[in-house]
Amino acid sequence: MNHYFLRWIWITIFTFFFIPIDSLVAQEVLNGSEDHSTSLSSDFHQLYIVFAGPYPASPSSSFGHLFLLTEPSNSDNLQMWDAINFAADVQDESGASSLYNGLIGNLEGNFEILPFYKMIQDYSYSESRDLWLFPIHLESHEKQRFTDYINHTGGKARQYRFSDKNCASRVSEALHYVFNQEYSSKLLVLPQQVLNDDVIAQRLSEPLWIENVESQMLTIYTELDNAMSFNSAPDSLSNTERVKFLKTYEWLYNNTATTIDNNKRKFIEELRFKVSQSSSDYDFTHLNTRDFTIHHPGRFGASYGYNQFGNNYVNLDIRLGLHDFNDVSVTYPKFDYINVFSLSMLFSDRAIVEEFWVFNQESRQPVNHFNTSPSWSLGFGGQRYFLNDIDSFAMGIFTGIGRSYSIFDDQWNFSLLLNANPVYITDDSFSIIIEPKLEQRIFFTDTFKLAFGISNPVYLKSNELLNIHLDSSLVLNLNNNVSLTTDFKMWKNMVSIESGIKVNFPY
Repeated sequence: MNHYFLRWIWITIFTFFFIPIDSLVAQEVLNGSEDHSTSLSSDFHQLYIVFAGPYPASPSSSFGHLFLLTEPSNSDNLQMWDAINFAADVQDESGASSLYNGLIGNLEGNFEILPFYKMIQDYSYSESRDLWLFPIHLESHEKQRFTDYINHTGGKARQYRFSDKNCASRVSEALHYVFNQEYSSKLLVLPQQVLNDDVIAQRLSEPLWIENVESQMLTIYTELDNAMSFNSAPDSLSNTERVKFLKTYEWLYNNTATTIDNNKRKFIEELRFKVSQSSSDYDFTHLNTRDFTIHHPGRFGASYGYNQFGNNYVNLDIRLGLHDFNDVSVTYPKFDYINVFSLSMLFSDRAIVEEFWVFNQESRQPVNHFNTSPSWSLGFGGQRYFLNDIDSFAMGIFTGIGRSYSIFDDQWNFSLLLNANPVYITDDSFSIIIEPKLEQRIFFTDTFKLAFGISNPVYLKSNELLNIHLDSSLVLNLNNNVSLTTDFKMWKNMVSIESGIKVNFPY
C-alpha cells in the first residue's frame, strides 16, 4: 500500500470528520487582522508552545490547536505578548471550497504574528477552550535561530493541508529547525503528537494554564450573590466587585442566548457608568501551573460477556478517534463526545457487527447560566436493534435533539432526547426509527463513573409501540489510556452482561 493511497484513505476520513463546513475554518484561518508586528526580536524572555484544548463542538478543532508565543523581556502584559500562528488563507474561499482544498492541500498558509489577546479572544473567550502554555528551553543561539526562522518564513505562503501541513506540523518543523534536528514528514500530524515528540518533549517544562473564560465567569457568578446584588445599589459594591459584575454580565448576555431582563439591563448600565469613572480593572487571565494529561485518540477494546441463555461471546471494538464517555476527560470537554471510524463486533458461534460509525458526535452540555443550547446527536453508520422480536442491523443517519441538566456540580448529568433515525433495516427496506431516550451520567470521581440509558425505539413500519431498551456502563479509568468497563444490556427478554478493558493508542 503506497504513501499516496494511504493519504487518500485519510482524506476520506477527514471528509466525514470536518463537519459542519461552517465551523471548518474557525480554528486555523487567516481572514485578515490588524497589524501587530511584522517581525520578531531575539531578545524575548521566554518561548512557549501553546495548546488550545480540544473543541468537539467543531469537528475541525476536535484535536486541539497549536501555536507559539513569545514573552518579551520588557512587558508584563500577557495579552500583548507575540503569538505566532500558522493559518490558512481562505479569504477568497467558500466553506465548501475551503473543505475540499484543505483536504487535498490546495490551500496556502503562513505564520502570522498577532497579539496574544486575539488568540485568547478566539479560543478562551469565544469557544471556551483552556489554554496550556508550555515553556520551551532555548539557548541564546537557538533564540536567534527561532527569530530568523519566523522572520524569514513568516511572509511566505506555504502549502496547507488538514492532515499533515497544518498548525501542528508547521510548529514542529519550526522547532526542529531551532534545535538543529531533522524533521520527518508524517501522513497525519496531531497537536498531541508534537507535544510528545522526542525532540520537543525534552525541552518542555510544566505548563501554565489559562482556564477558559466561561469557567472563570461561572465561578464568579456562583460566588457572588446575584439576587442580593440586584436589590442593592451599585454604590454599595466595591469597585473591584463592580468590574466583576460588569464583565460577567456583559459577557453572559453578549455571548449566550439568555434573555436580559430590564432589571439586569439597568444594573449593567449603572455599572458601566460607575466603572468608567475608575481606572481599575479585573484580571480574568489566571496563570497557574497544572498537570497536562490527554489520552491517545485511537482505542482498542476487548471484553467477555454472556447472556441469560448461557451463551458466551467476545466483544472486540476499535476506534480511530477521538473521545467519548469511557475516556478520561481531564483535558477534553466532559460532555462532548466524537467518534470517527469505530467498529464493534461480537464473536460467538458466528461474527456479527454490533455497531459501526463513520462519524458519530454527541453534545450533552448541561443548561446553566452560560449555556442554553440544546443537546444533540449526529451519526453516520449503523447499530443493532431488536425490532418486532427480530435481531436487525439499522444503517443510515442517526439524529437526536433534547436538553441536558446537571446537579451536584456536574457530578450527576441527565439528558432527555428525541431521536429520529432514517435508516435501512437489514432484510427489509428504508424506514424511520423514532426513539425517545433518557440518559444519565454519574461521576463518582473523575475516574470512576456510570452511564445509564433507557429508550423506546419505535419502528414506524411496525405496530409495536412498547420496545424498552436498557443499557448501562460502569467505567474505571486506571490511567489516561487504560480503562476497565462493565456493560449491562436488556432488551425485552434479552439480557447480557460483559466486562473488559479498553486501551488507547497513538497514531
